[in-house]
Amino acid sequence: MKTYFSKGDLNDVLIRVYQRGFQSLFSRLEYNSKARTRNTFNHNFSISIWNMIPEVRQRLNQMASGNAQVPYEQYVIDHHLEGKSNLKLLSIGCGSASHEIYFAEHGPFELVHGVDLAPTLIDEARKKAQAKGLNNCLFEVRDFNELKVPESYDVVLFHQSLHHFKDFEAIYKAFVLPVLKPNGLLVLNEFVGPKRLQWTRAQLKASEKVLNQLPEKYRQILNTPFIKRSISRPGILRMLLSDPSESINSEQILPATRAHFQVVIERPLGGNLLHLLLKDIAHNFWVNDPEAKDWLSKCFKAEDDFLREHEDDFIFGVYKKP
Repeated sequence: MKTYFSKGDLNDVLIRVYQRGFQSLFSRLEYNSKARTRNTFNHNFSISIWNMIPEVRQRLNQMASGNAQVPYEQYVIDHHLEGKSNLKLLSIGCGSASHEIYFAEHGPFELVHGVDLAPTLIDEARKKAQAKGLNNCLFEVRDFNELKVPESYDVVLFHQSLHHFKDFEAIYKAFVLPVLKPNGLLVLNEFVGPKRLQWTRAQLKASEKVLNQLPEKYRQILNTPFIKRSISRPGILRMLLSDPSESINSEQILPATRAHFQVVIERPLGGNLLHLLLKDIAHNFWVNDPEAKDWLSKCFKAEDDFLREHEDDFIFGVYKKP
């Protein structure tokens, strides 16, 4: 079932205007869809993101690496790049490059090359690399579709960026496979859930049930006087206006990847309820508050119960060029 317009759209617009001003709304009125996508990522506003909560990050680490203290980047370095040196990594849609800089700092890379549409994020990535004294990083403002890559790479990374592309068959055949060296690795940390974020009824029902149990102080929306009271699918019309690339064909990522690469490891990361439930209110759980931690544990249990009968919306995977 698709939702073209929902009551949640109006609430979300009101929240964003309150948080960011009318500038953010006007930036969505660009005629060109690429410009709307660029504007979405180029405006570096403070937002309340579910997977930035320390306990959530530990949970994701546990699911990806088997150790709550070991992020997936370190797992890749330790288990799939051990004994190697002078490697080259290419990241498409690198954003501000936190994950790429981790690879550059801790991994056996002579080059970590990141590209992204958003100049603001690339500037931030360059500053991070400079602050750490890393000389093996190259970050560029580039459009993936216009990228001509003369190099060949040992690793191609997509961290929460591949779901912004539509034709994975074309991407893999025309670009990723040609630039990967023999036995090169594709590393994914990706959203593979419902296309255009059209959450299932079961997701909406389960996440809203938990939301309604949370005390109001944990449902306060960041930088607003509003309380989060409901969860709904985003309307497709608003998504097209805001970011036309968001989850445009996300359900096809795994089938396309498995068709073109050998699966080395593929681990589910959940997110089905937490992604919806903690949107805009995650900051309330960053505090050192035993009650908040207890409620967060209840959210984790609710998602674990849900995942026993449903496919995960997020995955971590390492794949080898055949």
